[in-house]
Amino acid sequence: GNTVYGPDTCCLLPKKINQILVDQATHPRALKGVVIRGHLIYAATRVSDGTVKYVKCTTEEEAHKIYKKSKFDRIMELSPMVEDVNTKNALIDYARCKYGNEGS
Repeated sequence: GNTVYGPDTCCLLPKKINQILVDQATHPRALKGVVIRGHLIYAATRVSDGTVKYVKCTTEEEAHKIYKKSKFDRIMELSPMVEDVNTKNALIDYARCKYGNEGS
């Protein structure tokens, strides 16, 4: 809800990192990163080239866990793109807080 933009409240991120920070549920009643097609459940994960890969899962919870690990791993993979140390540390802290350490 912050609407104050400036050097004291914001930082610039590379486009690839900014895009990975977006969270979307792919089914209205599903957990984030979970795709439900009929009776099949998939985890939506992003691979290194930015394309989406779907992993078949047994439960929504399993799919959500895979999704979280994928998000964590991708943020860690891209974090070297951030040159400012404070911004990079904030990004890593965000990933750990939001997706769990090691994405678990």
